[in-house]
Amino acid sequence: IYDRVVEGLAAFAQMLPMGGYEDPTSVLGPLISEKQRTRVEGIVSDGVAGGAEIITGGKRMDRPGYFYEATIVTNTTPDMRLIREEIFGPVGCVIPFDEEEEAIAAANDTEYGLAGSIWTENLSRAHRVANALRGGQIWVNTALAADPSMPICGHKQSGWGGERGKKGLEAYFNTKSVYIGLIFFNDTPPTEIYPLAERRSAGLCHRRVRGRRP
Repeated sequence: IYDRVVEGLAAFAQMLPMGGYEDPTSVLGPLISEKQRTRVEGIVSDGVAGGAEIITGGKRMDRPGYFYEATIVTNTTPDMRLIREEIFGPVGCVIPFDEEEEAIAAANDTEYGLAGSIWTENLSRAHRVANALRGGQIWVNTALAADPSMPICGHKQSGWGGERGKKGLEAYFNTKSVYIGLIFFNDTPPTEIYPLAERRSAGLCHRRVRGRRP
């Protein structure tokens, strides 16, 4: 189904309405700056120089704003910047695979782990692959769905801590640990409680506390 997927993605990319953030009909807006648009251009150009093929897009748009065409790329290799770096631009790379394990390995072969999306008719496979993917959010037959009770937690270099849900609330709490040495108020020898490396100091502390009792 590889060719059908590439064809479908290219057709979808070409029909995406582009416009400014003030346009309610817009689906794809401009990039954040000229510097970022130039960076995206460079990543795509590096890929093409290494043998990647642009199926659609791949150019900046001749209109006000930092617009870049929705782009679909094939024939990539694992060492390309297209695959290794976070692009933060409207660029999708299509990588063929034969076995499920190949797809999982390719998805996990990165220092990032923010999110992933699985598309399948097999629910058992969906659960199996979702469990194997190293990412903070995994969607099945959808993408970008959100719920305030579900946390966002990037894995690896994609973030630290979490937002939303119980995980997000924990960021506003301070943790306190309190230790109470009840053994000082009974007759249990410290040698029966503390490891060998701590017996000497524990015994000294035990004797000092016991010596102050009325």
